Amino acid sequence: MKKFAVCALFCISFLISNEIVKKSLDLKSLESHSNIVPVAIIGGGPAGLMAGVYASRNKLPTFVFGGKEIGGQMLQASYVENWPGKIKKAGRDMIIDLKKQARHFGAQLVKDNVKEVDLSEWPYTLTIDNGDKVKALSVVVATGGSQITPDIPGVKKYWSKGISVCTICDAPFDKGKDVAVIGGGDPAGDKALQLAKFANKVTMLVENSQNHASGVVKDYLKKEPKITVRTNVQVKEIVGDGQKVTGIKMINKKTNKESTLPVQSVYFALGFEPTSKKFSNWLETDDKGYIKTVGKTQQTTLPGVFAAGNVEDNRYQKVAVACGKGAAAGIDTIEFMQDLGVTNKIVKHLNPKLYQPPLPDEKELTMVKSERHFKQLLRKNKIVIADFYAELCISCKKALPTLKAAAHELHSRAVIAKIEIEHLKPLMAQYKVEKVPTLIIFKNGKEVQRITAITKEKIVEAVNKFE
Repeated sequence: MKKFAVCALFCISFLISNEIVKKSLDLKSLESHSNIVPVAIIGGGPAGLMAGVYASRNKLPTFVFGGKEIGGQMLQASYVENWPGKIKKAGRDMIIDLKKQARHFGAQLVKDNVKEVDLSEWPYTLTIDNGDKVKALSVVVATGGSQITPDIPGVKKYWSKGISVCTICDAPFDKGKDVAVIGGGDPAGDKALQLAKFANKVTMLVENSQNHASGVVKDYLKKEPKITVRTNVQVKEIVGDGQKVTGIKMINKKTNKESTLPVQSVYFALGFEPTSKKFSNWLETDDKGYIKTVGKTQQTTLPGVFAAGNVEDNRYQKVAVACGKGAAAGIDTIEFMQDLGVTNKIVKHLNPKLYQPPLPDEKELTMVKSERHFKQLLRKNKIVIADFYAELCISCKKALPTLKAAAHELHSRAVIAKIEIEHLKPLMAQYKVEKVPTLIIFKNGKEVQRITAITKEKIVEAVNKFE
């Protein structure tokens, strides 16, 4: 009865909060704000990117704040064998596909993190790493989790001196060494298999009576002669010579016998803890820090704020599930915005006040040095956008911010190559460029389109069409 009363009280307060937010949404109240973000997604892993796909497909201006290297924990995964429709796919390739899909529908992938949040009033305030403050009309928290490291002697002393969590990063440095992976399940098995390509011997230390990896992963482990799995092991200390790791002190939980395993490297694979600390003042979490959601939705305890992926999933923690939760969060966000009355007309009205992420450095625009250099670019890249310009051309200078913005949005999907016509007159003659600025789109080395009235939308549209 007590639980029912608490639940009823929560539901009533949630509905009241929703009504308050609905009443506060009018264009007059937003006129005083700048740097408006209709959909702010905090986290660039599979859940965040999938939420970005759904929100941007509905024509809501969507910003994914994912940090310098967008992709989350999947960037450290070697191959995934439980991804829908793919028998085997590299983690990085999965992220490339998701980023490409999100960008295709218009989501902006921002290479900055959200370092602070203030969810005390709507629109919500997010502070970006670069110091910018944005006003978010809706928020999807998809910050995932961080690797758990045990609080045992030696961990702090020998961190980065033989202790790591990233086999993708460090396995090549373990060629010929004896190494250990502490942990069980698929993640630990994956790390052991990655290390076996380089190390002399790999020992998996599992605290439970059995390794809870999936049947397929267990088969892989059995077939690899370099890997040994030891169960019922409690790690007590990481030992070394003061400069580097030399072994692991442990105890057999069945026999209580202590021993030391000689190794030169140690990797932890003990699961993840949710990255939710910065939200704990505003959102309700469970005793382990996972953000709580309402019913069968991704709605948190604040209206217009949703959570998806390992920051709220305390059970499954699989990439396919994270993507599903991200899709659900995207759909919930769309419904929330529709309920508030955010229409295309309102979005268009807000457009001048939308947040403009910092433009990429001009280095991301490739300066063509010679005819040979340009031919190499055409040969190596599927899509090349050649910007024919003149140094003293005022219109060319005005187009530069547009090219930078397009480069930022397209990222690795196309190369924008700047060709200065005075220095490269043969290229101007070859492609019959009669005015500057002129953009020529090349696909697989062949011209497919020209643009003289340069806008970011036209550039992105062309890439989408020919990609």
